[in-house]
Amino acid sequence: MITRQTMIVRQLVLIGLAVAFLTVGMLFTNLYYLSDRQLRAVDSQLAFQQYQIFTAIQMSVNETEKKISSEKDIVSIVKSSQLVQTSLRDSLKKIENTRYAVVFTGSGELVSAVSVGRITDGFNSDEKDFKKLLEASPVTQIFMMLFSRSNYFSSLRVPIFSQEKSKGIVVEIRLGIPASTIRVGLRNIVVVNLSLIVIGMLVATLAAIRSADTLTRPVEVLVDQIEKLERGDDLGFQEEKITNEMPQSITSKLQMLSKRLAGERTELETTRGRLTQIIDKIEERLLLLNPDKRVMLMSPKVDHILGVAGIDLLGGMLEDRLGRNHPLIELVNKVSKSKRSAENMMIFDQNDPRQVLASVQYIEDKGEPIGMLVSLRDFDSFKQFKSQLDYSDKLAALGRITSGVAHEVKNPLNAMVIHLEILRAKLNEPNADVTPQIEILSSEIKRLDRVVQTFLNFTRPLHINLVPIDLNDLVHQVTRLAAAEAAAHKVDLCEDLCADYIKINGDSDLLKQTFLNIIINGCQAMPQGGPLQIRTSRVGNYAEITISDRGVGIPPEFRDKIFNLYYTTKEKGNGIGLAQAFRAVQLHNGRIEFDSVIGVGTVFKILLPEV
Repeated sequence: MITRQTMIVRQLVLIGLAVAFLTVGMLFTNLYYLSDRQLRAVDSQLAFQQYQIFTAIQMSVNETEKKISSEKDIVSIVKSSQLVQTSLRDSLKKIENTRYAVVFTGSGELVSAVSVGRITDGFNSDEKDFKKLLEASPVTQIFMMLFSRSNYFSSLRVPIFSQEKSKGIVVEIRLGIPASTIRVGLRNIVVVNLSLIVIGMLVATLAAIRSADTLTRPVEVLVDQIEKLERGDDLGFQEEKITNEMPQSITSKLQMLSKRLAGERTELETTRGRLTQIIDKIEERLLLLNPDKRVMLMSPKVDHILGVAGIDLLGGMLEDRLGRNHPLIELVNKVSKSKRSAENMMIFDQNDPRQVLASVQYIEDKGEPIGMLVSLRDFDSFKQFKSQLDYSDKLAALGRITSGVAHEVKNPLNAMVIHLEILRAKLNEPNADVTPQIEILSSEIKRLDRVVQTFLNFTRPLHINLVPIDLNDLVHQVTRLAAAEAAAHKVDLCEDLCADYIKINGDSDLLKQTFLNIIINGCQAMPQGGPLQIRTSRVGNYAEITISDRGVGIPPEFRDKIFNLYYTTKEKGNGIGLAQAFRAVQLHNGRIEFDSVIGVGTVFKILLPEV
């Protein structure tokens, strides 16, 4: 929950950042505008004073009667000219804090100088050119004007013309100004803006405290009411505090939610009681865990079978109750991490050792974990029910291969519904042609009949004629049957039969059809042809038939569906062949497995009990 203090801190940070950002932006904008205006004003004053000095020099030269032929003549005139000296002194007065005003010849010889005090460090030792400051970036200009202690000079080189010569003699007029002259007024702007920042932060603090109080108070009341809902307490909506702090719409919604939760809580307790009764009567001992591995439901005497008699598991974390080193914890953690169900044989009670078959089922809904169901059974009692489990496996296998029937039935039904609606609309129209809809309905009814008939034939109990069969001889017969189909696809059938005699009990016709379906599928999966190997071997008490092709392989997204009835990826396929093969192997108490690599091929393995 977000407290009022946390809300105040967050709002202070946000408002403070906003105020600081705006103030800094305003400060920079003001400084840039003022600094640019100040620099341009100083530049104009410097240029004007330099022009005045130049005019005084030119007038002094024009008034002299001496012949001017070199820089020495200019030096003599400037030094003796009262007009030039007056112009130099005026420049110090016209521009605030001007350090000096000097005139040089074009070769750098000092002609005349006027300064404030004595310039002991020369005219160029630590000074910077004012023109470069004008050309600098805005950030550089602001930084130099606020913090730099350097002095600046402005230099103007102009030619002085005499009446006798058409070519002028160059002189340099230089004015020195301190940084204080340039930064006039800027520091005042900084002080004003910093004051605004402080005032803004104070206002922001007050606003944050006030708004946080206004926002969090209803939230605190709402959280308090939700906590009461969790505990099942009376919400007390008649209290004045709640009425004043919470909107009427939220109050009414909470009232409705309270009534609904009360009903659902009662229903949940009833359901939980019934579920507990069911669990009590189940042969297995069960533990229902939530995603955090907390025990939500449990069968009686589970603690005894787990070897922790007397410890109350209900409501606690399983690891805390059993201990980290308990064998069941390792299995539960494995299932939780892999998100796949698992089972294992383990011994729980060292004082009274007995084998227990522990199974952990991972439960999820729409990709979200719901929890895990732990089932525990004595291995001795498990053996007694093995035949029932085998039967259950067969039913599950039948459900797997027939799972595609719903899709095949739904397609014609959907088409029939659509065209019945169209037909109904046409019947209300005079002279409407309903022949297309009738033909389509007739076609879809026939298709639906074929699907249902095929399903009935597929699920009808078969009479299996189990007789001893030489497996190698049976495989050789199938190879000869498939030779024509293989030749059509340029496939070479290669037999690798076990040297030993392998005998199984089976229905020859069913097994022939099973092997033939898989071999033909392999041939059709090899568009470029190549070898297809059929191999027999003995694996423990089972006979193994391996059929390996070098075809295109089965994509991962199709592998869970290839044994489903009606599922096919071929244009002219009917989706029955592999489903029949799967069913035939199950009827022989065998297993069928496959492994496929895209672009390499597919290997089918069929395991049948050996006599």
